[in-house]
Amino acid sequence: MTAFVVANATVENTGTASITIPIPAGTQAGDLVIFSYIAAVTTGSITDFAAKGWWDLGGAAVNSRSWGAFARVYDPATPASDYTLTIAVATAAKALVRTVRGHGVAASADIQRGTRWRRQDNGGAQGLIVSPTLTTVEDDMLILAFTGEATTTAGGYSVTDAAGFTFGAEVTESAAGIEWLTAWQKEQSLIGATGDLRLTYVPTSANGVGIQYGIPSADIPLGLGFRLSTSLSSTSVTAGVKLNEGTAVEAVLMDGATEVGRQAVTLDAGSGWGTVTIAAPTPDHTYEMVFEIDGVPQSDTLAVRTLPTPGTPKSFVAVAGSCQFTASDHPVFDRIREEQPVFLGHMGDLHYLNPTDLATWRTGFQSSVQTARMQALLDAVPMTWTWDNHDRIIVDDGGAGTPLNLGRTDPATNTEWRKLAGPAGWASADTAGRTWVVGRVRFIQTDQWTMKDDPDAGVATPPLTFLGAAQKQWFKDTLDATTEEVIVWLCQWTGQNHANGRWGSFPDETAELEAFIDARPEVKNRMVLIGGDSHSLQVTDGTRTLADGQRFAGIPNYNISGFNRTSDGPQGGPGWLDDRALRAVGESESIWGSYSRITVTDDGTILTLKWEGVRVNDVGATDIMNTQTLVFGEVVAGYRFIEWDGTAETELTAIEWDGTTEIPLTAEESV
Repeated sequence: MTAFVVANATVENTGTASITIPIPAGTQAGDLVIFSYIAAVTTGSITDFAAKGWWDLGGAAVNSRSWGAFARVYDPATPASDYTLTIAVATAAKALVRTVRGHGVAASADIQRGTRWRRQDNGGAQGLIVSPTLTTVEDDMLILAFTGEATTTAGGYSVTDAAGFTFGAEVTESAAGIEWLTAWQKEQSLIGATGDLRLTYVPTSANGVGIQYGIPSADIPLGLGFRLSTSLSSTSVTAGVKLNEGTAVEAVLMDGATEVGRQAVTLDAGSGWGTVTIAAPTPDHTYEMVFEIDGVPQSDTLAVRTLPTPGTPKSFVAVAGSCQFTASDHPVFDRIREEQPVFLGHMGDLHYLNPTDLATWRTGFQSSVQTARMQALLDAVPMTWTWDNHDRIIVDDGGAGTPLNLGRTDPATNTEWRKLAGPAGWASADTAGRTWVVGRVRFIQTDQWTMKDDPDAGVATPPLTFLGAAQKQWFKDTLDATTEEVIVWLCQWTGQNHANGRWGSFPDETAELEAFIDARPEVKNRMVLIGGDSHSLQVTDGTRTLADGQRFAGIPNYNISGFNRTSDGPQGGPGWLDDRALRAVGESESIWGSYSRITVTDDGTILTLKWEGVRVNDVGATDIMNTQTLVFGEVVAGYRFIEWDGTAETELTAIEWDGTTEIPLTAEESV
């Protein structure tokens, strides 16, 4: 397992002779804690790091500032006082803290150190800062790049050369000082140079420094790296696993103490990823899947469940959403697990590595699904997944637009996911769209990135497509054939008609689908759109129109995202019932998470769908930002008897009393 960043934290003081280093949320025993700091004076060195168990990774005066980096292996038994470090003089100071998991660091010497670059040694006052190339000394290292900067003028920076690094975290200018720290990371699978990370700040200064560190990965233990239930059916269960070490994996399906079936996992030799599907005899039932590696039973297990027989009335909870920091370990995943949903519909941005190659994409996926809270969720709840713009393998046609949003998707994204999610049940051979039924609700999850044209690449024959021909026909056929009471479309995007790779970049195909649905009012009246991608709350009951910027007008569209990415301002436009930010201006984006909770109550006649936009903060406290309720089904003429407790309605049964016994009345008799 390649070492990966789990979480980040930042801190600043206001002119004291100490600084307290925060432990990033989700840090576990054995994780590597590494931080860089910058102080506003040249004499601002940290004096007691060794006495408090920290390793010095190389500090120096940087023109008129002090800069340094330190690390230790986290032990929860370490006194909190060892995280308050003394600065030689009282001064404003800032620190940026990172937690790394899966590392092979036992001592300071295990961390490879690159060359420290300072502006004062490389041209003096300027905007450029460089973290120079570090030539890795072994395979599968995590490379961390840090920079520190300060000017006498406020101002931001641009990335001149990312060299394959992705942004991790930063401490920016504030009232306490104009010092600025940034942190970046990349996985380097083979020995060799990674390239110079280069940033250019708008103001010029001589106070600038950059360096890279190489973090070795841990020896891979025998066992499974991760496991997850990946497909939904009433007659079988499917799981995906990552084999760390060994030759063969066998999955055993257990119903209590009874073995129901066993099947060899189909493994990919290059990645260790594998998938298995086992027939399950009982619908609407939870089984346990256990694993044997080379005949040795493992402790890792999965709770896997079958769906109810389609068409059978069923009350249930489902969760949907998108967007989380790479390797997020936010409490939102605990709250989702506690909902005991029948599935987690993940509509993309599982990570933010923006990969252009398979190895980086696979690393991003693995690092996000194997954090403690996410793995605990996936141990209990099946996940359907379709990638968005950040968590696919990006191929750029070289057009004028940004490859992140407009570039094409490498088909390997689709084929590699099937190595975990299985070969069957897809909308088309070239996409990851799929459909399933829970009770009397049809869910359709489309893949709107894999077959999308690149709108800026000058495609020769419009109209442009985002679904692809095969998936689009499947989508239409599915809508025409569905008989369920409700159709929930997990459509990845909010209904807002924005471009940059979404609805507005594909006006012809979007209008074609709208016309298809509008021509089938019996279908449209049963549809609900659940979206993601916006990092905000956006809600319409269907009254928002194209003039307001709404696609698929007339269909309720409920959206809250992300699981752990948030905006600090509204993202929609006119006409929304609710259009709000998930965090306050100035709040750290890492604080908040959110998800769509879909609660279905079905008595066989009346089906109620309640949507709630749930928000979760960094200590796990929740609030509901918006609630929408839809009722489907034929209401029998007559009276309904309702008890109201101030919060919820309870429907009462009409009773006839003959002086001796109570006789429940039918709906007709109670009129």
